[in-house]
Amino acid sequence: MINDWITGTTTLYGIMGYPVSHSLSPIIHNTAFQHLKITSCYVPWNVFPEKFETALRGAQALGIKGLNITIPHKETALYLCDTVSDEARSIGAVNTIVFSENLIRGYNTDAYGFSQALQTCNIDQINNNILILGAGGGARAVAYALGNLFPESAIFISNRTAEKANKLVEHFNNMFVKKNLFKLVTASDMKTIQFSLVVNTIPTQSEHFDEQLFKRSTGTAIDIAYSINDTPFLSMAKKHQWIISDGLEMLLFQAAQSFKLWTNVDMPTDAVRRALYSYIGRRL
Repeated sequence: MINDWITGTTTLYGIMGYPVSHSLSPIIHNTAFQHLKITSCYVPWNVFPEKFETALRGAQALGIKGLNITIPHKETALYLCDTVSDEARSIGAVNTIVFSENLIRGYNTDAYGFSQALQTCNIDQINNNILILGAGGGARAVAYALGNLFPESAIFISNRTAEKANKLVEHFNNMFVKKNLFKLVTASDMKTIQFSLVVNTIPTQSEHFDEQLFKRSTGTAIDIAYSINDTPFLSMAKKHQWIISDGLEMLLFQAAQSFKLWTNVDMPTDAVRRALYSYIGRRL
């Protein structure tokens, strides 16, 4: 049990977001700590956006060793860190904090997690058209990963706020060698383009998705969110015979990299995966 590891020398880690009560990260990291017999504990903190800077600096003052950062704080965290990894700076978002030598050090492990999770999908069938739904911190990590994995593709960005999507397009087009690798796509454009990979990064309901997106072709649909049952986005894709995958494996792989940054120890991912899937009642 977790309480067996709470002593006078227990080191503390956690996750800050809003909301965060649904997070499976405590299951992942506490399982890893117990498996490796590391005297540490990982807890979630609900932090309102206007309180995030205070909470982050408070965590540093309390001697907390590291944090994961999730929605809606990933982009804000980038500007509060004393040092930022090259990858986090390129992505424009931080999801992992290491408190070290009185400094707040920022990293991004989401792109790594997404890249590793993508290997479990049928990526051989991905053609030149890829669609990312959303333009927040999660979308930035996905865009960075896809730009590196598929540099000859056309990667389209769709977001309800076109200005935010356009900023993401400009940001990554300035980063990659291929000109216009990233493109802004409108709702009308999406009715004619056939995509072989669609990645949803928006935590929203099915009525916000156009079912026509999945009727014109088949491919792979990925939702970086995770739940016990299929998300509305994945349910719609599955209905039209698309290969589907949620964010559970991405969560696991990004967590493993965060864990290594904090502890310099490899996470026992097989053991953690078994515990995680058992917890949510999903078969391996």
